[in-house]
Amino acid sequence: MVNRPPLTKSATGTVAFRLDPESLEALSLRAARTGTSPGVLARTVVEDWLHADDKMDSLRAEVARVQSQLEDLQKSVNQIVPKPVPQEDPWARFNYRRKGW
Repeated sequence: MVNRPPLTKSATGTVAFRLDPESLEALSLRAARTGTSPGVLARTVVEDWLHADDKMDSLRAEVARVQSQLEDLQKSVNQIVPKPVPQEDPWARFNYRRKGW
C-alpha cells in the first residue's frame, strides 16, 4: 500500500472504470451529440449523480410549496363557488340535464 497524502479541496483524483461495449457506445454517441468527449460526459454524469440528493431536496421543497399553494387556492375556490345541488334531487337532475351540465 502506498502512503499518499489525504486529498484536499485543491487536490484532484483520477477515477477509471470499464464499460461494457453497449454502454461505451451509448456514452460515445451521447457525447458526440452534445459536442463533448466521452470522458467529460462520464465525469459530468458521475458528478451530477453525486450531487443529486442536494438537487432532489431542493426540488422536494419546491413541490411541497406548490402543493401548499394549490391547497390554499382550492380552499379559496371552495369558498367562492357554490356547491352543486346533489344529483339525487329530481329537480336538480332534470335541470342539470336540460342545461347540459
